[in-house]
Amino acid sequence: MQERMAPFLVVALAGLVVSPSGCRRIETPPPGSVRTKVVYASDKHLGFPGAVRLHDGTLLVAFREGSGHVSPDGAILITRSTDNGRTWTKPDTLADTIFDDRDPSLAEIPGGMVLANFFTIEDGPRGRSIFLHLARSADEGKTWSEPMPVRVPGMSWVACSDNILPLPNGALLLPAYGNLEGDSVNSAFALISEDLGMTWNRWVLIARDSTGQVGYNEPALAILPDQRLLCVLRTAGAQHWMAVSFSSDWGLTWSQPVFVDVQGEAPDVLVTRDRRLVMGYRDFSPRGVSLRFSYDGGRTWEGEWPIYSGFGDLAYASIVEVPDHQLLVFYYADRAAWRFGRPEKRAAILMARLALDPMRPPTGLSASYKDTATVSLRWNRVRSAHYYRIYRTERPDALGEVIIECTENQCLLRVDPADSLAYYRVTAVSSTNEGLPDYLVQTPPSEAIRPRRSPHKR
Repeated sequence: MQERMAPFLVVALAGLVVSPSGCRRIETPPPGSVRTKVVYASDKHLGFPGAVRLHDGTLLVAFREGSGHVSPDGAILITRSTDNGRTWTKPDTLADTIFDDRDPSLAEIPGGMVLANFFTIEDGPRGRSIFLHLARSADEGKTWSEPMPVRVPGMSWVACSDNILPLPNGALLLPAYGNLEGDSVNSAFALISEDLGMTWNRWVLIARDSTGQVGYNEPALAILPDQRLLCVLRTAGAQHWMAVSFSSDWGLTWSQPVFVDVQGEAPDVLVTRDRRLVMGYRDFSPRGVSLRFSYDGGRTWEGEWPIYSGFGDLAYASIVEVPDHQLLVFYYADRAAWRFGRPEKRAAILMARLALDPMRPPTGLSASYKDTATVSLRWNRVRSAHYYRIYRTERPDALGEVIIECTENQCLLRVDPADSLAYYRVTAVSSTNEGLPDYLVQTPPSEAIRPRRSPHKR
């Protein structure tokens, strides 16, 4: 595998702009730029943020605070924003057991309940114990139940690093990892709940290496637009190459994991509203936080988009989408790694705001008869498009059906001279692969156009 070169990226601090009315607002960053903001800073160690956007637009971010990266005083705190991340409340305590509470993740499930999953580390006379816990909130994250331990028979220890995934069939999947009793390396699996997280009586393996050479950790789940499930995995013993696995039966069985051309750790994955698949992760060259996009359901990933570079203890990205094609990427960094806000503080939870460049409909479409049996179509190229789809319909207010796909921004169509005149539209598709289902990134259709008559006579 070869390392892909990262594209040049402009990084800027979020700037406050004063409007004519005197109110302050934060401008939307231009596509391709990143603006970074401190969500919370502390003299203690901060880490492992997990974010969610609720149905009413409220943003919640949970994270760990403790005296060290691993320390018995670790507690889970939570902060909220009602203005798409521009301001944040003073953190409240979500969970603080007598153990080291860490790696929280958040999910809103059907009915509006918010679930927080995390794990605890207990160092005792018999060694270290690691347990999975779950807390619930019925008031949009304002108050929380006492954490409930979740036992997994057959596992000597269990940890988690990403959020619960609600499925269309009503079930919930909780991605986790740990050691099967007797194994020497970690395996990834998913717990299943069919009663909105009250019980977790079943679990299924996602990835396990029976040879004991590769460990699978920190699984992150997403529902692809074709209704398959994707799992992205951190690995151990494989030079940090990440792996992916797929399920076509709502997580009951999983494909054999395969490595992808990404070296990283602690992945988080999200499918955007325009059906782009994005992954955030800890990078290595240079060390930091990066994003990559996939246009084939996670089999391949575009070159790195660096969000943050630094040294020391950092990363664990958590991604949410907000209006105006914006992504918010939450991560943490210690004093040696972060450069924003108040440098006297030991660590910070940071938020990168970036604007995606939406693919726009092709413009300049023209259509004319080359002869009585041929229509010539031309349009302006769309940046990042790999091919185009041509639609034909008899009405200007209908999309029509795809009649041809072409890689150039022009094509000739054979038509029946006896047919009535038709309207044509074109869309652009971003994909380098063939034979894939129609969940690839596609622009809206262009305006309909009716071909001009040529001087040729029938």
